[in-house]
Amino acid sequence: MTFENLEYIREDSLAIIRLNRPDCLNALNQALISELKSAIQEVADDSSITGLLITGNGRGFCAGADITTTDFDKSAESRLAQGEATYHSMIQYFNPIIQMIYELDKPTLAAVNGVAAGYGVSLALACDLVYGAESASFIQVFVPQLGIIPDGGSTWLLPRLVTGARVRGMILTGKKITARKAKDWGMIWECLPDDELYKAAHQVIHQLANGPAMGIRSAKYALKQADGNSLDKQLQLEAHLQKSCCGSEDFAEGCLAFAEKRKPNFVGK
Repeated sequence: MTFENLEYIREDSLAIIRLNRPDCLNALNQALISELKSAIQEVADDSSITGLLITGNGRGFCAGADITTTDFDKSAESRLAQGEATYHSMIQYFNPIIQMIYELDKPTLAAVNGVAAGYGVSLALACDLVYGAESASFIQVFVPQLGIIPDGGSTWLLPRLVTGARVRGMILTGKKITARKAKDWGMIWECLPDDELYKAAHQVIHQLANGPAMGIRSAKYALKQADGNSLDKQLQLEAHLQKSCCGSEDFAEGCLAFAEKRKPNFVGK
């Protein structure tokens, strides 16, 4: 599939998606959001892809939805139509993208190279790991600037990463959070100098993409189930998953490599 608003790159088993509307900080218009959904679906459907890296071209990661082309009219009829159109766009495009990324059974990493605003924050946080450049920032402008609520799962993702006071402050005031502060808060995993971001992120996701696929898949599943499980249920789940993992070729190879003091050569099963 060819894309015009993003770059879709394959490096062996690794897929790289680069949002490519740099003139508007990779804001999501209809064309880009549609292509992004197709690209994520391709990653989900292709079993030969074992890792995904998402980043942006230019100075921004993603400035959220592009509202500059919206024809605004304050009439009641127009406002109702806009609300209805927004709802259908969320159901058809925006929400499925976050759901697909979050539910991928392969490792995902967002390299936030600049501003992540609105939906751009959700797009990053839906990934397993988030690396931010020192010049990057995270901002939720929905409430104070637009009078609407955060979407893209932000009201679900953010409270699972940072404390309630910080979430409420970020959402209600729209204050910009630097990548350094985001790391200190536990919102992202790493904050790196701008010129080191992509290389470091690429190295990590490449390692994960070539790592123990069953172990990664099982760990992701266990972490997702933990929120809804009691300790007893989680312990039972861990035992069940560990039974499969310890019967795998990768576990045997890992033990052998440990004994031989070498790096394991995982095969993903």
